[in-house]
Amino acid sequence: MQIELIPKDPVLLIGAILFFFMFIQILIGFFSFLIFLFKKTKQPPKILPPLSVLIPAYNEEVVIEKTLKAVFAATYPREKLQVICIDDASTDNTLSLMKKFPVHILQTTHAGKSAALNKALSLAKHDIVITLDADVFVDKNFFKEIIGPFQDKKVGAVNGMIFIEDSTRPLGTFQRVEYWFHNIIRASLSSVFENTLWFFGAAAAYRKEALLKVKGFSEEVLTEDMDIALKLVQKSYKVVAAPRAYYYSVAMESFKSIFSQRMRWFIGGPQCALKNLGAFRLSNVPLLLFFFQQVYWAIFSFAMIPLVIYEVMYWLPDAGIGAYLFRWFSFAGPVYVFYNIPNWGISTASIFGVTAGILTPLLCLGGAAYFKQKVTLRDMISLFFYFPYTLLLNVITIVGVIKYTFSKKRTFIR
Repeated sequence: MQIELIPKDPVLLIGAILFFFMFIQILIGFFSFLIFLFKKTKQPPKILPPLSVLIPAYNEEVVIEKTLKAVFAATYPREKLQVICIDDASTDNTLSLMKKFPVHILQTTHAGKSAALNKALSLAKHDIVITLDADVFVDKNFFKEIIGPFQDKKVGAVNGMIFIEDSTRPLGTFQRVEYWFHNIIRASLSSVFENTLWFFGAAAAYRKEALLKVKGFSEEVLTEDMDIALKLVQKSYKVVAAPRAYYYSVAMESFKSIFSQRMRWFIGGPQCALKNLGAFRLSNVPLLLFFFQQVYWAIFSFAMIPLVIYEVMYWLPDAGIGAYLFRWFSFAGPVYVFYNIPNWGISTASIFGVTAGILTPLLCLGGAAYFKQKVTLRDMISLFFYFPYTLLLNVITIVGVIKYTFSKKRTFIR
């Protein structure tokens, strides 16, 4: 069998190096997942503590009622829930809908999510604070499950597992399977390393004393949840995931909405990482992996599109172009390459990307199975054509970085 370790073509060599690092990241996630399957999760404490639940909202009349209904339908003693809703100067019916529920309402002057949370934090009575975005719907056992890790006194923050409600639109379905991947990676790394920074703050729990030590949520960054996770790590707190604390959200079903969301993520992640360099220590593997991933993704996104175009043209056959392109942009491609290894041999120009292309759908399905999510035909089709969706995310990253870099008003993305 022929083995090509160093591609002769310089562009293919660059691609091999980039895909090698992607392969390593996914491989770490894959083996962490295998270990995670055999580890026990933290059970809820026998005596349930009182909780302060903070829900900031701005013009959320479409979802706020559903969000609050889910909170009060949870299997948690209602007398132990202090629910504070922050109306951030909404101009629709958000405030009047909030008043239908037994909540404390705080009105702010549209200074943003972080400012709203910080004002509400001063009113929180209890030692554990839950923050919920106005468009998330918690599972009935969410509160019980998310407080389990706090039995370890070193834990400062816990986040749950987010799932996208079933969607009939392609973008929504791609996000469903993507979140299966994110969830299983976050849960696995958190379980194996007992610390993680893949932190989704849409539904999270914090020790109030920990929040006060880091002076609350930053109003200067695009991803305040990532920033506070890094600040807590610097104060020697653990940041972990609760794999059974489920909550749901609606998909970003238009290009405009997903562009706005992902631009904030892809810029905010590196922004927070560079702002909190003190959190990254050689002794903390998941934190170093997170930092590397933030830097790597920015570089990879700019290289990916021209690299794919070059490789497609480099191997373009004289005949059967339609089948060739179908394999390139679907799961059929990695399978086809592995099938032909006895004939073609192994080349680092393709093997790392191809292997990553097989492990990623497997991790998505592993996440769906672990979290007992229903897998539909639409989900399977999205998994089969998942690669083009990742290219779309690369384009969003490129445009977002360029726009943010040259924008005079850098708050546009909040």
